[in-house]
Amino acid sequence: MIKHNFFRRLRFLAICPLFVSGTFATQLIYSIPVGYAQTQPFKTFQIKIQGMVCAFCSQGLIKSFKKQTDVLDFQVDIEHQQATVKVRQGSLFQEKEMTSLVEDAGLKAISVHEVK
Repeated sequence: MIKHNFFRRLRFLAICPLFVSGTFATQLIYSIPVGYAQTQPFKTFQIKIQGMVCAFCSQGLIKSFKKQTDVLDFQVDIEHQQATVKVRQGSLFQEKEMTSLVEDAGLKAISVHEVK
């Protein structure tokens, strides 16, 4: 009986974030890679983006970068129209892939460079 209840609760917890409001679920999901970035060696890239003028413009970009397994952290600065990406060291996710994701979101990547 105890084993059965454990799996029942585990299944509920796996389904539960689907019914929780978007803000809480987003914070819960997106907080995991940020903490993970502190323990992994990483490279930081800066992307200058043309056309990102509001939070709605950047939302699709944030989602597409957060889906990538090698991206440890992603932050957007709308005022300066740039983004900062922390990528796992030795990853195959490089400038070309970053430019492609930005353009898929309907924006234009002016420059992508590694921050040392």
